[in-house]
Amino acid sequence: MLKEILHILLLLAGFAAVLLAAYLATRFMGSKMSYSNNNNYIKVVERIFLANDKSICIIQVGEGIYLLGVTNHHIELISELKLSDLVPVQDDKGSSFNNLFDGYLKKFRNNSKEDDQDGDRLRQIKEGLEKHKKTFKM
Repeated sequence: MLKEILHILLLLAGFAAVLLAAYLATRFMGSKMSYSNNNNYIKVVERIFLANDKSICIIQVGEGIYLLGVTNHHIELISELKLSDLVPVQDDKGSSFNNLFDGYLKKFRNNSKEDDQDGDRLRQIKEGLEKHKKTFKM
């Protein structure tokens, strides 16, 4: 009994040690990453991933703004932009996840109401058949 309790306590201590190590590693990596984004002369304004290893970046270097194509093996200057070229893209509210989810939820609710009505209709047909069945058995 004592051996089993000691074994469980050892497992819990090992689990706690793994959690502590993961926490410390995350803190260490987070501090290194925040330092890399805290530059004075170069700033990544925006980045869009096109595929697993391909992206387009808008980079600001001093007063200049550049559009870059980035892959695993190559970085290419696509264009130099002016500040007036940067216009915020408006999100289409109709394609947001909440709106899509609400639409599907309404369809599901309507279908379930129709299913209830279909079930009532099927019950009525079944009862009618039972009555006719009794009539023919006489």
